[in-house]
Amino acid sequence: DLNLLAPMLALLEERSVTAAAQRIGLSQPAVSHVLKRARIVMRDELLVRSGRSLVLTPRGEELIGEIRWLLKGAEDVFALPAFDPSTDDRTIVVKASSTTAFVVVPALLQLLRQTAPNIQLSIRVIRSGDDGDLFAAEGAHVALLADVLPTAYPRRRLYADRWVVASSAANEALDEGITPELLAELPHVAFDAMPSRTAPYMALEARGLQPRHPVVVDDFLLVPHLLQGNSSSVAVMQGRVADALAGQLSLRICEFPIPLPELGIDIVWNPRYDRQPMRPWLEAMLAEAVA
Repeated sequence: DLNLLAPMLALLEERSVTAAAQRIGLSQPAVSHVLKRARIVMRDELLVRSGRSLVLTPRGEELIGEIRWLLKGAEDVFALPAFDPSTDDRTIVVKASSTTAFVVVPALLQLLRQTAPNIQLSIRVIRSGDDGDLFAAEGAHVALLADVLPTAYPRRRLYADRWVVASSAANEALDEGITPELLAELPHVAFDAMPSRTAPYMALEARGLQPRHPVVVDDFLLVPHLLQGNSSSVAVMQGRVADALAGQLSLRICEFPIPLPELGIDIVWNPRYDRQPMRPWLEAMLAEAVA
C-alpha cells in the first residue's frame, strides 16, 4: 500500500498523530487508521507510548531513512526536469583519493568549463582510514574507488593504472636498472597504508624481501615531493601520478621489477542518484577526462 508511505513518514518524524495530521492535511482519525494499517503491514508497533509521548521502536527508527529514500526516488521521477549541462547550476560532489583526484579532476574541470560552465565541482577526499559508508546521509553523487577497496555498491571500471618505482633523478643506485633485491635494500618513502595493503609490497614480501620505511606519510601526494633532493630514497607510486610529476620534480621513473596486476579505479554511484539524467552525462565526462 504505497499510500501509506507519506503519512507513515509524517508519523515517524513527528511522533504525534495530531502533528502528523496537521502536517499532511488529513484528519486525526485518518492518521490513526494509517498507524493501525502500518502496524499490521510492518508487523511492528512502530510508535509506543512512554508517559505522555510516543516513542519509536527500533524498527520505526530504521524505517525513517528507508521511507525518505523511497519518497525521494518518487520525487525524482516526477519532479526532475530534463538535464541540460549548458544551463544546469548544481554542485556535483565526487569522492576520491587525492591521487585519483590528481589524475582525473584537472581534465574534468576543463571539460566542464566547455560544456557545463555553471556546474560546480566539490571533491571530498577518501583517506586510508575511512571505513564507513561511502554515501552516508545524503553524501556524494559518485565515488571513484580503487579496486582493492571493498564496497557493497555496484562498480564499473573507469581506468587502469600501473605501479612504478620513483626516485630522485640524482639517485645513482638506479643507473643500472632496478631489481627486487635492490628495491628492498634502498630506503623507502611510503604512504602509510601501502606496506600492508598494496600489491607491490605484498609481491616483495612473497619473495622474502622486507623494505625499510624510514619515512611514512598519510598523504600519497607528499611522497614524490619528499624524493626531491633525496638521492638515496625510492617510492612505490601509481604510474599516472609519477609520470605527470616526473618533469616538474626531476624524478626518475622505473617500472616495478615484479609483474603485477593493474590497479583499477572504479566508478561507484550513490543509489539515491542512480536514475538521474545527469548520470550518463557525468560518466561520459569522467571517461573523456581520463582518456
